Amino acid sequence: MNKAILLFLCLVLVSTAGCWDQAELDDITVVSGLAIDKGKEHKYQLTTEVFNVTALDPETRGTETASILFSLEGNTIAELAKKMNVIATRKLIYSHMRVVVMSKEIAQEGLLEALDFFEADREIRNDFSFIVVENVPAKDVLKINYPIQQVSSLKIHEQLDTMVKEWGGDPDIRMKDFIAALLSPGREPIAAEVKVIGSPEKGKTRSNMEKVEMDALVILDGLAIFNGMKHVGELPIKHVRNFLLLQDKLRRTSITAMCSEDKWMAARITNSKTRVRARYDNDVPKFNVAIDLEGRLETIQCPMEIVDLQAYLDMEKQFSEAFEKEIEETIRILQEDFQLDIFGFGEHMERQNYQHFKEVKDEWNEEFAKADIDVNVTLKLRRTGLINDPFLVEMEEEE
Repeated sequence: MNKAILLFLCLVLVSTAGCWDQAELDDITVVSGLAIDKGKEHKYQLTTEVFNVTALDPETRGTETASILFSLEGNTIAELAKKMNVIATRKLIYSHMRVVVMSKEIAQEGLLEALDFFEADREIRNDFSFIVVENVPAKDVLKINYPIQQVSSLKIHEQLDTMVKEWGGDPDIRMKDFIAALLSPGREPIAAEVKVIGSPEKGKTRSNMEKVEMDALVILDGLAIFNGMKHVGELPIKHVRNFLLLQDKLRRTSITAMCSEDKWMAARITNSKTRVRARYDNDVPKFNVAIDLEGRLETIQCPMEIVDLQAYLDMEKQFSEAFEKEIEETIRILQEDFQLDIFGFGEHMERQNYQHFKEVKDEWNEEFAKADIDVNVTLKLRRTGLINDPFLVEMEEEE
């Protein structure tokens, strides 16, 4: 190759190196969370929570807040997201958002425009948590100060993540999961639902972080149920882990069962496996759900010789039957009260009996409502932790 041409190409490469859309850190502000409410004068009110970097830096930290909220009203979410510099000084970067909170009112009207904006904007990732708030405007969720994690949206994100890992109280739904359910003929979408307890007005003050008993807290409240893009109801938090278990996504949880009248025992579940078999029988969809659990005994209030093999087997049976009833109740509510398949039983039918499923996929929720779903739970207690003989046994023996 001619040396002059080679030199020219090198100069071109050097001059065009780097990201074409790069931005200096001093020119941007990172958005950690969004809230979408109905506006008073326009269709929407969009609230952004942004990091206050100087307050997060130990060397420059003073009395400043760790995050700042900006709110603006308008008729499209896309315009509002780009118009925030009416208030903010720097360009807002949305690529690191951790949560998007929707008011229940917005969710009930439908999420078409919000989803269209989040899906179309190339700067926004689709891995943030999708949340509906039940009892206050969505922006109030981003106002509640918390001493351990001072950025509200990061606190909620960490709270959701920990709840998934430790008990199963969050459905673990990101925007990409919500959209995937919307596009599936065999599943309806859901989202996490939260509510604020206490006073939102007091919760937004710095003094909320200086009290042993806080004036306001954001708590996980259950599942927001959608029919397509519209919110149609909710389920209490006790049903969330059953949802995860039916998805084969439950990591760990603790379950309780009665061992005698007014006495209880608890087990820590450390491993689970769910298998679903789908078929049609005389035009009725049939599902066999086999759930295998492993865990350890955590506590027992009954005077029982747990080193006895039969006592051990009895406990396993009692736990299994109790959990079966819980899961069956969750399924019954969705079949009878909502007639919506949020579990993806339709997806199992599509994979295992496609020829039949394609004939009914447009009416799958009606098919799900009449489905015969058999749940079988098998729990194996691999160990008893530090329990050998419950101290209740020893107390009764002494008496």
